[in-house]
Amino acid sequence: MSVLELVDSEFEIRFWYIAKVVARLELQGLPVDDLTKVNIKKLTQLREDGEDKFRGAVETAKEKFFHYDPVSGEITNEESKKNLENLPHNLEYYGGAYTGQLTVSKKFNVIPRPNKTQPTEEKPESS
Repeated sequence: MSVLELVDSEFEIRFWYIAKVVARLELQGLPVDDLTKVNIKKLTQLREDGEDKFRGAVETAKEKFFHYDPVSGEITNEESKKNLENLPHNLEYYGGAYTGQLTVSKKFNVIPRPNKTQPTEEKPESS
């Protein structure tokens, strides 16, 4: 099965990986971050019925990877429940202060450069 996915299309693995990420975020009650939205758009825009196929993949990922029962709306496996309690470490990207700022680094604090119209502080000359 995995060899077929590798040979069939270069995007199938990425398609299912992003579907699993979205499924996890939905089960955790978090909104999708900006970078994942861009990846979803790339994966679905050129596929026939791309949005519907992606939603189907997300629902399949919920059931297969996280043991989600769509009838009861509950997760049936205790290990999966415990795993879903681990939220992303930086929640500012998931509906927080950095939403809509795709270029902000998740690892490093970024200080914006001053505008060219703003005068910069002059450095004292060393003697």
